[in-house]
Amino acid sequence: MRRTLTVVALLACAVPTGALADDEKKPEETGSSSAEMAFKHQGALFDASPQQRHSMLSFFAFVPWTYGLGIGGAARYSIPILADGFISRLNDSIELEFGADIWAGSYVGYGYLGLAVPVAEGRWTFHLTEQWDVYGKVGFGWTFTVGAYTGAAPWAGFFWNAGPGVLYKFGDGLYARAEIGYQGLRAGVGINF
Repeated sequence: MRRTLTVVALLACAVPTGALADDEKKPEETGSSSAEMAFKHQGALFDASPQQRHSMLSFFAFVPWTYGLGIGGAARYSIPILADGFISRLNDSIELEFGADIWAGSYVGYGYLGLAVPVAEGRWTFHLTEQWDVYGKVGFGWTFTVGAYTGAAPWAGFFWNAGPGVLYKFGDGLYARAEIGYQGLRAGVGINF
């Protein structure tokens, strides 16, 4: 699944993100492909100039796969920590995300409700083009699960999470997000401010 998300993100970058400026040469004149040119635009992967990052509030829906099937929701608030990341030649950044997850599901004939708080995640983002970002994240939190049948004992414990994700900018400060992690595949929206 991780390979699939990476391939989709890279293929999406092959689509030109806008018209070339008059002083830029066309790819056929330089021998570069349109994908290479997409990575060299302002705000793209090879733009090593100083960048300004914004906080983001995100909301997700997901189908948990840890114990049976169900449905859940999550919220995350991200704070940029290193606007220019660790690799000076690339347009990357480091963010911290905080939030909570809530989900309900059924497993072998009984229902349950789960809550994960607080969730804290570190995210390393690579800004491929002005529209597409990919990231990896690792995090931890505390989870509580309560069964909905007689004699169900509540369960609580520490958890950790790691996985890849993708952001697509579709408006001024509006993003579509998708990621995969301990709770399964998530899809949602993010709002910069």
